[in-house]
Amino acid sequence: MSHITVSDYAVLRDSTFTLDAGDTEDFQWHVPEQFLFSPAFVNRAVIAFKIRPQESSRLRVTAAGSTTIINANFSASHTRMYQEVFRLDNLAGQDVGGVTVGSVFFEFRAVSGRIHISDVVLHFKRFIDV
Repeated sequence: MSHITVSDYAVLRDSTFTLDAGDTEDFQWHVPEQFLFSPAFVNRAVIAFKIRPQESSRLRVTAAGSTTIINANFSASHTRMYQEVFRLDNLAGQDVGGVTVGSVFFEFRAVSGRIHISDVVLHFKRFIDV
């Protein structure tokens, strides 16, 4: 049996949440067994969401407790989409047999300002057996 690589996604949050300076919102993504670990290439992922800053704001998003994947300033404006590409395979757990285990936690933190965020989606690679 062989496998092919496909793109997949997980909706981490479908509704709107508001962060004031110092507030956080946490999300947990369960690593699927078919998550793609490959010595041939790095598994990069994309985290995407809608954002509407109510004032000049700074947003920091960390993964796995310590890896900063977003640290950006936003001016007060209209709702727009934001996305960031980051390396996911070094954050997800893997056992010796190649089966993934565990979860990755994402923390959204308003460092300053007031921000409305919605529709948080994680895009990643996995494999399917054919």
